[in-house]
Amino acid sequence: MDEKGRDYVRSRMPLIGVGTYQIRNKDVIRDVLDEALRTGYRMIDTAQCYNNEKYWRCFTDIATQI
Repeated sequence: MDEKGRDYVRSRMPLIGVGTYQIRNKDVIRDVLDEALRTGYRMIDTAQCYNNEKYWRCFTDIATQI
């Protein structure tokens, strides 16, 4: 276990990601996530304040298979 945070500091976040603000349609979410992962995106920007996590939650299995 990294108790000093060294692994966290050394980790890199992708510079470009997919934003999810105001996406609340399951068909659109599936299409966006499929296309983003297919083309190499690995950062999906979500936030509790977007109030759409219930729509995205059902697609986390797709993302974890990559």
